[in-house]
Amino acid sequence: MKLLEKTTGDDRSARPSSARASHPRPSARKRRPFLRLPRQWRRRGGRSGVLPLYAFLGGVATLALVGVFLAASMFGWFGVSSRGGANHSGPFGLAQDVRTSFGVVTIESVDKSTGLTSQQLAGVNHGIQNLVSPDQVQLDVLVSITNELDAPAAYSPDQFVLIADNSDTPIQATSATFHDGALQPHAQIEGKLSFVVSLGARKLLLRYTDPAQPQPILFDLGSTAGAQTTK
Repeated sequence: MKLLEKTTGDDRSARPSSARASHPRPSARKRRPFLRLPRQWRRRGGRSGVLPLYAFLGGVATLALVGVFLAASMFGWFGVSSRGGANHSGPFGLAQDVRTSFGVVTIESVDKSTGLTSQQLAGVNHGIQNLVSPDQVQLDVLVSITNELDAPAAYSPDQFVLIADNSDTPIQATSATFHDGALQPHAQIEGKLSFVVSLGARKLLLRYTDPAQPQPILFDLGSTAGAQTTK
C-alpha cells in the first residue's frame, strides 16, 4: 500500500497543471509593435524634427500668396490695378496713368498763376481777351491721352471741366491747344487746357467724362494756394 501511494503521488507531481499547460502570452512589446513607433519617434526628437518642416511649408505657402497678389496687382485681376481701374472714379494724382474705356488719361502737370494787377497792366485792362484779374488764378493743365484700342477713339477738350469748392457750377476751359478729333489706334496726344478760378479755392478737381463709363474720373489738382504771380 505504501508503494502504491508513492507511485500515485509521483504521477500527480509529474502531471502539468492547467496553468502551465496553457501557452504563454506574448509580451506587450510583441503584441503591439505599432505602438512602438510613436514612442520611438518621441524618444528620438520626432516632434522637434517635424516643426521645421511645417515652418518651411508655411513659408512656401506665404510666398505663393504674395505672388498671387502681386500678379493680381500687375494684371488687374480681382479689380486690383496699380494704374487706376476703369471702375474707380478717383480722385487720382498727377503723373498717374488712369485707365479708361479706350486707354489711358494722365495729368502730366499743373501750373498756377495769379492775374495781373492794374499797375502791371499800366491801367490798360479793357479789350484784353481772357484777362485774368488779380483775384483770380489761371490753371494750365497738361493732359495726355493714349488710345490702346485697335480702332480710333474720339476725344474732346469739352470732356474736361474744373470743379472748385468756391464755385457753384463746373468751370469750362477758357482755351485749349487741341480740338475735337479721333485718336488713331495705339496713338497718343498731349495738350494744354487753361481754366480760370477765383482765388481762395481750397479744393480743385479736374473732372474727365468718358462716354463709355458710368462715372466720371476725378483728378486732384490741389488748391489755389502757392500760385505764382504773373510777370
